[in-house]
Amino acid sequence: MNALQQEQHKQIEKIFWLGLQISFIFAIPAGIAVFAGKKVDAMLGTDGLATTIALATAFIFSWALVLVQYHRLNKKLKEVNRRIKENNHV
Repeated sequence: MNALQQEQHKQIEKIFWLGLQISFIFAIPAGIAVFAGKKVDAMLGTDGLATTIALATAFIFSWALVLVQYHRLNKKLKEVNRRIKENNHV
């Protein structure tokens, strides 16, 4: 396996780890949002409104992080694929 194919394999392996990271990117903010939202609901007597708002905010924040990571990885993978094509045509 040449260096470019190894790099391609490395980038594909990162996709697996990205999937694991994504699960944490959603789970951790959601957990914090539920905990904080319930505290605020209990203090203000808002009957779940603060929890709902916190969860919606956490969801949007999590998706923003996922998109940033996706674009970084996709850019790297496209560059490696471009270099592989260039080397195969030489």
